[in-house]
Amino acid sequence: AQATFLDALPRRAPSRKSGSTARGPAMLIPLLVALAWAQDPSWVVASSPRNARIVAFKMPGPSEPHTLVETGLDRPEGLAADLGRMILYVADPGARVVLGFPLTLVNEKLMADEPETVADNVDCHWVAVDSVGNLFYTDELANKIMKLPVPEAGLRGSDSKPVALYTA
Repeated sequence: AQATFLDALPRRAPSRKSGSTARGPAMLIPLLVALAWAQDPSWVVASSPRNARIVAFKMPGPSEPHTLVETGLDRPEGLAADLGRMILYVADPGARVVLGFPLTLVNEKLMADEPETVADNVDCHWVAVDSVGNLFYTDELANKIMKLPVPEAGLRGSDSKPVALYTA
């Protein structure tokens, strides 16, 4: 049988309820983000929590993934892209941070610059960016959903605090 992209992904830990492991689309949701810029074809970016790295590959067509980030991560899970500002946000619950990586295209290869810590001391497993550029993330231990407005999320060194949108 021919191997697929799904075969390369690690299996999830056994479920507490069923004891089974799974691999498939439900696992991919927090691990993949597709990026598209007008000046370049689309990119797919995938995190590998087990290997503490992030890879990227160019679409359409077959392309070899290249490592986008391989140092400074503990367990990268959630990914979100602010295409207007060319920033990749990474939720790393192992390091208890949300990082923002400025992205550039160098010789038709997607590259990540040094990250900036966007949120610190948070148990965050997912991040999202709206069409305006506001950053949303969870803090699961505090039972909160947070919003970091555009200027602060734009990696401009602002000292503003995020706003809690929901607290349980």
